[in-house]
Amino acid sequence: MSRSTTPQIKSQDNWPRLLLKLTDSISIVAGLFILIYWFPEVNSRSTILIGLIAIGLFNIVAELVGLYRRWQGVLFEREVTLTLLAWGITFMLLAGLGNLSLYTTEIAGRNLLVWFTVTPVLSLATRMGLRWYRRWQTDRGINTRNFAIAGITSLGIQLVRNISETPDLGLKFLGFYDDRPGDRTVQLPDDLNNKLGKIADLIAAAKAGEIDVIFIALPLKAEERVRSMISELADSTVSVYLVPDLFVFQLLHSRWSDVQGVPVVSVFENPFYGVDGMLKRCLDVVVASVAFLLAAIPMLLIALAIKLNSRGP
Repeated sequence: MSRSTTPQIKSQDNWPRLLLKLTDSISIVAGLFILIYWFPEVNSRSTILIGLIAIGLFNIVAELVGLYRRWQGVLFEREVTLTLLAWGITFMLLAGLGNLSLYTTEIAGRNLLVWFTVTPVLSLATRMGLRWYRRWQTDRGINTRNFAIAGITSLGIQLVRNISETPDLGLKFLGFYDDRPGDRTVQLPDDLNNKLGKIADLIAAAKAGEIDVIFIALPLKAEERVRSMISELADSTVSVYLVPDLFVFQLLHSRWSDVQGVPVVSVFENPFYGVDGMLKRCLDVVVASVAFLLAAIPMLLIALAIKLNSRGP
């Protein structure tokens, strides 16, 4: 049988994930060494075993919460939140394993809490250092790239503002390109009022090496123009990104997914499917059981009062 020729989409590069995993593993080991330095009595073979278990648990939990992704262009506060969440779950799992094990280890109680406090600080300091280094490169013009927006749309304007707020991306804005007249496009704000020409001018500038990155933010109905532009830019060295305006739909519980490598995005989706559905069902059962127990007490008292006052036939 011949192999399927269905096009596949690659979610992200592997090296950022590997780099983040390596830095987090080093942070866990470094936190363990600091703990041993402060409390030499915890140094034993079981301590090394606990460290290896912590690395494995943290990697699993971090994958589940989505910590290992490309963080360029994402607020650092979200990265901090997920890092603390992942390590907090790991801490609870370690504490649970310690309580369920048949033997006690030196890392327990206060020692485990110290390790829990030190390790996230080291991990977040490393991640902050990586962001600072990328921003330092951008400020000095190192590894920076020029980008332009194809399409004067509200989405394109918002994209430029978002990129300007994340200098670690290393992108420098040049301007907008659009074939449509001014009465068919949105009004550009004064600080971004920089229309450089039409789409043909954009393609020519890209082939001349003046533009490194192009974001296509045209409306969804401009499918033919988008196809033509991508075809024209196929033989250039420019990086092209399509920014679909999915917000024209009333997205409810939307999420990205894929079917054998084909990307799909939900417009409407039942929020009670899969794990969410199981959690919702468990919550319903627990809340209903508690409510029933609370209501059972006054119901029994009322039934008893009725029985005592009126014994019936």
